[in-house]
Amino acid sequence: MHIIRQFYHRTRDTARHHLWTFWERQPDSRKHAVRNLLFTNVGSLFVGTPPYVQWQEAKAYFDPLLASQVDVIDLKIMSSPKITEAKERKRIAVHAHIFYAELAPELLAYFNQFPTLFDLYISTPHNQDSELLSALFSQCSQIEKLVIQVTPNQGRDLGPMFAAFGKQLLSYDYFCHIHTKKSISTNSIGQRWRQYLWSGLLSNQDQRLKKIWSLLQTHALVYPQKFHWIDVTNCQWGGNYTQAIELCQNLGIAPPPDGYIEFPVGSMFWAQAKALAPLLQMELSFDDFDPELGQTDQTLAHALERLMGYLVLTQGHKIALIQNPLLLNHYP
Repeated sequence: MHIIRQFYHRTRDTARHHLWTFWERQPDSRKHAVRNLLFTNVGSLFVGTPPYVQWQEAKAYFDPLLASQVDVIDLKIMSSPKITEAKERKRIAVHAHIFYAELAPELLAYFNQFPTLFDLYISTPHNQDSELLSALFSQCSQIEKLVIQVTPNQGRDLGPMFAAFGKQLLSYDYFCHIHTKKSISTNSIGQRWRQYLWSGLLSNQDQRLKKIWSLLQTHALVYPQKFHWIDVTNCQWGGNYTQAIELCQNLGIAPPPDGYIEFPVGSMFWAQAKALAPLLQMELSFDDFDPELGQTDQTLAHALERLMGYLVLTQGHKIALIQNPLLLNHYP
C-alpha cells in the first residue's frame, strides 16, 4: 500500500509540474482561460496551491452572481429588437473623455454608424484640443447635441463624468461612458483593451447597439466581459475598500463585504441613468478627486469604478455582460 501511495504522489506531482509549466508558458492573451480550464477539469492536482485557493474564492463570489443577478449575453445570437413606435424610442447620450485627441477619428467612425440620434458630451483636459474636437464631431449627422468642456486633469475619465456632466446625464434614459485608453509605460495593453471595449460597446455590426439598448430595458449596466488579459482574481476591492465604505455611507446603502466585486473593468459601459442616479446626484467636484500622479489603484476614481457594479446590484438591478468572443472562458 505504501508503494502504491508513493507511486500515486509521484505521478500526481509529475502531472502537476508539466501542466503548471504548460500554463505558465501560455501567452497573456489566453493564460487566464487556460488556468480556468485546468482548474475546472483537473483541479485535484492543484488543491492547496495558492493560485487554486484564490481561484476557488473567486468562484465562490462569481458563480452565484452569474446564476442570479448577472447574465452573460451572446449578442451574435440575440434576436434583433423591433422598435418602430416613437413612444418606444429612448433618449440616449454618450460621455467621451478624450485625453488623447489623436484617437478621436476612431471614435467618429463608430458614431457615424449609430442607428439613431444621440447627444455627445466630451470632456478633455487639453485646451488646445477643444476646437479640433468640435470641428471633427460636428461632421457627424447622428450627433444631435454636442457639448465639449475642458476639465481639470483629475479623476481620469470618471471625474469629468460625475463632476462635469452628472446632472445632464440624469435626463437621459441610457448613456454610454467611454474614454481614450491607450498603451503607455504603465499600461502596455491599453491599445488592445480599448479596441476590445470600443468594439463591444459602440460597433453597430449585426445591430449590436439596438440589442444593447434592448438589454438596458431589463439590465442596469451592460458592458463586455473582462478583457482576457485581465485576471479575474484581481477584480477585488483591494486598497479601495475604505473609500468604498465611505461612499456607501454617503449614499445611505449598506457597505459591501471586502473581497471580490463585479464591475466594468476599464470603466466603459452602457447604463440606465436612473440606476446610477445616486452617484450622479452626489454632486462630486473635481476637488474630491485625487491629483493626477499616474496612480494605478487606490484613488476615488478606482473606488467609484468598482462601486457602480455594487450599487446597481444592491438596488436589485441586473447586469448584462457581453460575451467575450474567444472560445475559452476567462471567468472562474
